[in-house]
Amino acid sequence: MDLGDDNSKTGGIMGYFYSKDNFKESAVSGSNEQIMFYIDSILFANDKNPDGSANGTWEITDMWPMEMVSTLAHEFQHMIHYYQKTTLLLGVGETSQTWLDEMLAETTEDLVATKIEHTGSRGVVHTDGSAGGSGNMLGRYVIFNRNNRATLTDWSEKNPTPEYSKVNAFGAFLTRNYGGAKILHDIMHNAYSDKRAVTDALAKSTNGNGKNKTLGDVIREWGVAVMLSDIISPTDLPTYNTGDFTSDSYGSSTYKLGSINFFNYKDKPKILTTAGKVNPQANYYYKVGTELTGDIDITIKIAADTEATLIVKKSAP
Repeated sequence: MDLGDDNSKTGGIMGYFYSKDNFKESAVSGSNEQIMFYIDSILFANDKNPDGSANGTWEITDMWPMEMVSTLAHEFQHMIHYYQKTTLLLGVGETSQTWLDEMLAETTEDLVATKIEHTGSRGVVHTDGSAGGSGNMLGRYVIFNRNNRATLTDWSEKNPTPEYSKVNAFGAFLTRNYGGAKILHDIMHNAYSDKRAVTDALAKSTNGNGKNKTLGDVIREWGVAVMLSDIISPTDLPTYNTGDFTSDSYGSSTYKLGSINFFNYKDKPKILTTAGKVNPQANYYYKVGTELTGDIDITIKIAADTEATLIVKKSAP
């Protein structure tokens, strides 16, 4: 169907899963009594769109149909989530917080991008495991860079695009540092609907590196990984960028997680040079200086429940 009756060939709502269709129509009015998805027929029929590169001179064939396939992976997670989490594991009338459900759905798109031959969240061709080139305008991370101080666990239905980008970036961090597809499974398959779903899954991480960590601990590491994403980081640091694909096997499937450099996007990470409000469960990126030498004295005043992390990048010789 033409979702929204907008006849748009260049964007809009691509698809969704609606839990009402799981029920008998006699119980829920308007139910189609089918386990089903809705997709936008106009976008699905549009086989080309500008690639969003800096010069915008060439096109990706089948961009919107491929976006639709990626959207179906996203919505498939919502379908599974509704049954596994809402129906089987949570209490009557309880549902997962929106940011949690959407994080799993967004991260699913990232996880399967190479399998469906899609540029995915990174906006990098599926055969390229590196972080791609500079000036990238595709994927989720241009929007994330503009809104990188947002509270992870908040969700605005009025302006959801930045919300999708932040949970995508956080989910991509989790899969690259805490066990790939397994952590997504473990987040879904516990009886928590909030941040405890993440901390419970972290405690079950294969290498044990998530044991006893709070969500605040991991959000701090997430911020470090963003700031270090422009270098190929050693595996003992929070990282997005290994320089190539990272292979992840879970069950009978193997996934390829590509590298991410947030500084490669047209809008780079927002780093401030003035003090300001640190939002709950969020990072505030503050730049002390560039090309500093000698002894540096820094005075930081922060709230008692806020942590500060100093990142020093050494210039190349």
